[in-house]
Amino acid sequence: MMFNRFFFNRGLWNHTLKQSAWLGILYLLVLLLSILISLNMLNDSYKNQRFHFVVSYFAEVGAGWPNMAMLIISILMGLLLTRYMQNKASVDFFHSLPLKRVHLLTTHFAVGVIALTIPLWIIAIIAAILSRQFEYVDFTAMQVLEWTIANKCA
Repeated sequence: MMFNRFFFNRGLWNHTLKQSAWLGILYLLVLLLSILISLNMLNDSYKNQRFHFVVSYFAEVGAGWPNMAMLIISILMGLLLTRYMQNKASVDFFHSLPLKRVHLLTTHFAVGVIALTIPLWIIAIIAAILSRQFEYVDFTAMQVLEWTIANKCA
């Protein structure tokens, strides 16, 4: 029973990550489909024209899908992480653990933030690497960084 003295309980972290990691993976797939594939389609559509497509703000690339996905998946993440409170037996179980309620709340909040932030950073790294690979679509790595920070703070 050494772990009940620490602020973060390893078993609680493992349980919460197993319970909600699939939603973070789903969010990563939505971002991959909406941003990277739309960048590739934009690049292909401007091949036969004389001018390049200059991205003024990176959020216009996904056509609003990343912002909508962030809203929907963050609501789903909150519902998923607190669904144990809907059943009396699971509430009794979680609150009978040798943890304070602030430990439960902090763990669920941290897992939710991690599950929503890691896919953003993965997409940002991939898009920043691919920014030089697109011939007909011009955007900078700084625009990708601004988009990532704006979505992370939203």
